Amino acid sequence: MLGNKVTRLVGAIIVLTLPAAALQRHLAAAQNASPVNRGNENAVAETTRFAETLRLTAPKGATVPLRVEFKEWYLTRNASGTELPEQGFYIACLASGEVITVISGKSEPRHPGDFWTVDKGARMLVRIKPPREAAILQTPSVSPSL
Repeated sequence: MLGNKVTRLVGAIIVLTLPAAALQRHLAAAQNASPVNRGNENAVAETTRFAETLRLTAPKGATVPLRVEFKEWYLTRNASGTELPEQGFYIACLASGEVITVISGKSEPRHPGDFWTVDKGARMLVRIKPPREAAILQTPSVSPSL
């Protein structure tokens, strides 16, 4: 009986840790930091944490390819703010800092932990609120893959 419990425990550990280890290795390999210059006096550091095309099976058996990306944007304060490039529809999350976003002409204050969406075709301008000097945004996005 004890041997059966140990076997189950080892099996559960393997089932739970192998996917996590594989994902961690994949995320480390996918990490790609690159500065992005938007014409501002400061550059923006963009880090891609995950970028992959996933193939999901629809209820009727058809395969649907989806492009999934998770990016982090490291922003520093400047006079004109920082405009993020159009990424299609995406969700934005403020990981740190205090900012004001301008999306489609609408200005909105954001605080750490806030989530909001940016529609396809819209651009987002981010202004860091003084006395803050930096902010980190996270943008997971899912779009149809061709």
